[in-house]
Amino acid sequence: MFLMLIIISVIIILVEGLPLARKKQRKEFYTLISLLTIALTLGLVQQIGIPTPIELLEDLLYPFGKAIFR
Repeated sequence: MFLMLIIISVIIILVEGLPLARKKQRKEFYTLISLLTIALTLGLVQQIGIPTPIELLEDLLYPFGKAIFR
């Protein structure tokens, strides 16, 4: 699954990123790279099973919410 994410990201860079680099649109190119890096990181975290910050907050706050909203 993660390999598929990498392949799709490379295709997106080739299709979207190369024209941006050729047109010297550096800010747009860096934005594309940043968003793809975030997506790959989140995909890797999901595949490995590392808890995300939202899951940690849910685990922390669930008992309080359950006690308050019985």
